[in-house]
Amino acid sequence: MVYLKVSDPAYECHLTCEPLCPTKLALVKLVADIYQFRMAKMYMVKGGEPSQKDQFMTARSNNVEQLHQHAHEVKQALDTLGIKTYRIKIEQTLYDRRFDAPAPPT
Repeated sequence: MVYLKVSDPAYECHLTCEPLCPTKLALVKLVADIYQFRMAKMYMVKGGEPSQKDQFMTARSNNVEQLHQHAHEVKQALDTLGIKTYRIKIEQTLYDRRFDAPAPPT
């Protein structure tokens, strides 16, 4: 039996924005990097094409206040670039373990 010990809380933030053309995507990646967010690679279920519905980025931290501040600073930067933000969600992560998985389609 494996026992789960919950120690310091961890948080994950998801920021969802409108679909991005390659030029704007490059700018948003720069903004995301400043605040330690990573752009997610989204794929449709069929065909391996990037999502045409939205784009999102994620960040993790043990400091929820800092994560909240960074998320809203990213949103302000996106607003300045004329990019609409659809959602900011911060979740507490109790357990997160990765297993070997096949790579997404290219």
